[in-house]
Amino acid sequence: MELEEFAKLAAEKFGDKVVFSSIKTNQSDLDLYNAELGTNYTVEDFENYKQVWVVSDKCPNCDADLLGIFGSFEWGIVHGVGTCRSCNRVSLQYYHYIGNNRTPLKAMALDGF
Repeated sequence: MELEEFAKLAAEKFGDKVVFSSIKTNQSDLDLYNAELGTNYTVEDFENYKQVWVVSDKCPNCDADLLGIFGSFEWGIVHGVGTCRSCNRVSLQYYHYIGNNRTPLKAMALDGF
């Protein structure tokens, strides 16, 4: 399935709990981020990386908190990907290797439902 088709189906099912887009940033914020984490992300890296992003830290299906010590995000066997343990209905990608970086960006994106 193409990413655009997946995004359309996700928007139909989850509404405004997900958004299909690249990450918008500016060079000055990115310079600070890169300096702090020792990465070399570029604005173009983010402009060229579109995903179906989860808008909050809650599961788009059951609204369970995904992160934190009691969060429902449960790692799977694929590196950087897991599921919502609460409903077991969505697959989520948390680690994103963007551009030429070995340090992942940590952000929730819908991977399957």
